[in-house]
Amino acid sequence: MDVLQGMTEFRQFQLGKREMITEALSLASASGVDFSDALIALLDREAGCTATVTFDVRALRLEQMLAVGEALN
Repeated sequence: MDVLQGMTEFRQFQLGKREMITEALSLASASGVDFSDALIALLDREAGCTATVTFDVRALRLEQMLAVGEALN
């Protein structure tokens, strides 16, 4: 995550959705979830999803994440 954070600070790197990447890094750091889970949650939110279903117990720390078992009920 430190490498990604550094890349967001240098304008030489062309990053799509730079602000979202920065937000995902902050969210992952604050919640203890993987960066990829934080980014997926933010991308899904942007796409209008109300929840993202996951098997990952740690990812459930994110408000948008929903356990697979909950989604099947």
